[in-house]
Amino acid sequence: MTRSNRMDADPENPRAGELFIAGSRPALKVRVLSFSDEGPEIEVDSPLLLSPGELPRQCHLRAPLMKIDRPCRTVWRWGRRFGLSFAA
Repeated sequence: MTRSNRMDADPENPRAGELFIAGSRPALKVRVLSFSDEGPEIEVDSPLLLSPGELPRQCHLRAPLMKIDRPCRTVWRWGRRFGLSFAA
């Protein structure tokens, strides 16, 4: 699977932004809301692309976005599965 990643910075919060993942599935859009020492707080567009087994326990679905309530290392591992790269 070929992926291209692009991070668009939020001018009011340079550590936030949007990341677009292109691949064989429809593009996955990730919005980074904030960072902490435990990892990023993110929203993911198109949660239907993910099966329930792929979701960390710390998240809940908020249509049409998936929000990680308590960022933790699980989020980092999950993000790497989809080729996401979070700059601290």
